[in-house]
Amino acid sequence: MTTLLTRNELLETSPPAPPEVAEQRDCRQSYWALIDRSDEALLDFDADELDHDDMGHARKLLALHPELYGNHLTIAKFLEGWITRLTNDATPCEFNNGFVEALDEIITHLRDGDFVTGPDDEDD
Repeated sequence: MTTLLTRNELLETSPPAPPEVAEQRDCRQSYWALIDRSDEALLDFDADELDHDDMGHARKLLALHPELYGNHLTIAKFLEGWITRLTNDATPCEFNNGFVEALDEIITHLRDGDFVTGPDDEDD
């Protein structure tokens, strides 16, 4: 298990935001993320959403690159939790929808193994 503390703190802008905007943006909260790093838990996702739409590819990557790909799967789980918090805690808005879409795309790339050498890739 991995336990992570993340803070939902907004960055200051330059020039400073008007007071009424600054009050709306003050949403500092801390979240604890408990992530099960077992192979079974990390591979518990819908492969149909991926370019490689079978779990065999993910299992091969995890066997070939257990530390790197396992780390990517852990990051994907963390991002999923972030999406859950955003969609449960935040007032729906166009920005949040776009942000969730971007996080989903990153999750797909991580799970697809796009940032590791795949089992079928050739060495240069």
